[in-house]
Amino acid sequence: MENKANVDKSNSNGVTPLVIASQKGKLEVVKCLVEEGNAEVDKATNKGCALLYAACHMGHLKVVKCLLEEGNAKVDKATNNGVTPLYVASQQGKLDVVKCFLEKGEADVEKTAKGVNFLSAASHEGHLKDVKYLKGKKGCKGLGGG
Repeated sequence: MENKANVDKSNSNGVTPLVIASQKGKLEVVKCLVEEGNAEVDKATNKGCALLYAACHMGHLKVVKCLLEEGNAKVDKATNNGVTPLYVASQQGKLDVVKCFLEKGEADVEKTAKGVNFLSAASHEGHLKDVKYLKGKKGCKGLGGG
């Protein structure tokens, strides 16, 4: 970065260094690219996957928090298929990430991907811990939630 490298330079799939670092859970690299390199946090790949999606998919909670707090990542930035970070975290059984979104109260719990919400995604994949936690949470309709 001392040589003024383009931190948002992407490959032919639209993948940037920040996407890779987020997906791999490399917190210090993410911090460096965001804070020092002013990397574009909400830049998406050709498939519409932004960094927050990549970090959520892999369950990298510290990276998720960094992207939200330091990078002001858009919580509900969906892929081209409408999949949000909350949805993919639920689908992958990443309960710590799901809790982070719900506790901050920033994610739109009503958003769906192809008509399926994040709670249904967790149920479909058999993530019992996630479903038990979500039961009774505000916005989790169909399982006793408000």
